[in-house]
Amino acid sequence: MTAQLLAVPCSLFLWRYLEQVVPRDYGSRAGRARTAAAVPSEVVTRRRAQGKIAEETLPVACTVELQNVRKEFLIGGRRPNRRVVAVKRLDLGLAEGEILALLGHNGAGKSTTVSMLTGVLPPTEGRVIIHGYDVAQHPEEARRFLGVCPQHDILFDFLSADDHLRLAASLRGVQGGGSAQDLLRAVGLLGHLLGAPAGQLSSGRRRALCVALAFVGDPRFILLDEPTSGMDPYVRRSMWELLKKYRPGRALCLSTHYMDEAEMLGDHVCILSRGTLQCYGSPEWLKARLGSGYALTLSATQATRTLQVAKTALDLLQRNALGSWCVVV
Repeated sequence: MTAQLLAVPCSLFLWRYLEQVVPRDYGSRAGRARTAAAVPSEVVTRRRAQGKIAEETLPVACTVELQNVRKEFLIGGRRPNRRVVAVKRLDLGLAEGEILALLGHNGAGKSTTVSMLTGVLPPTEGRVIIHGYDVAQHPEEARRFLGVCPQHDILFDFLSADDHLRLAASLRGVQGGGSAQDLLRAVGLLGHLLGAPAGQLSSGRRRALCVALAFVGDPRFILLDEPTSGMDPYVRRSMWELLKKYRPGRALCLSTHYMDEAEMLGDHVCILSRGTLQCYGSPEWLKARLGSGYALTLSATQATRTLQVAKTALDLLQRNALGSWCVVV
């Protein structure tokens, strides 16, 4: 009888331990070293990025780093357990006071990169470091520095904008909304709109509320996944000015598929295609280096010949256009 009574707490303890350390598809598991206090590693001075075409920059003290990060997914279907590589060997760094724009088409790997930065997805290989903390090993410590605006609105339709700010502040253990209040004021969420249920707000104002929630508690690293989607031109421009205003003392990373947004906001632009870092540099350097470029669309009458036609056309272009560079999207 005594052995059976002891088995219950022992089983609960073992279940709780395995729940913490066994890997899973979403989120990060704690390692065995988590019994000790997490200590941030020294911030490494290094180059910001490595890619096919990258601007030569001076070494900089990075507060956020992706070190040789790779992400693979296992999918089923006709070929069970087939591995799909979403992000390939991404090496990036972000300094305080800098805005990094992740630019790419749908499926380029932007949202997967954002998910790894937040710890929602663990990298298959490599490390993600935020202010010296490895996100996979010490997610709680790393997230203290982090504010996130996800790609899709995560709001309670029955709560007002003011209720959302107070809820977010309570979860972060801070008083007031800080910079978030200024953001809402600038995009017109004042008076009766501040107290209106989120379900009654326009899509642009709902999006602005999500951006404002990322700034609650004034975190030092802000992640914005397509922050201005659904906004009208006036609100979008106002949001750009606010993001530039609140850049000092923070590192901001935003993903977008709008070239004008990346050019307006980004101190540096990282262009992704099919999970690969294609080029990196300041907007001015990229325009001078790459020029305007062209988009080539190929159509084939037979689907089986599509790849053959595309390969022949690309080979012809690269032989006759010296110094040309191709991104397949």
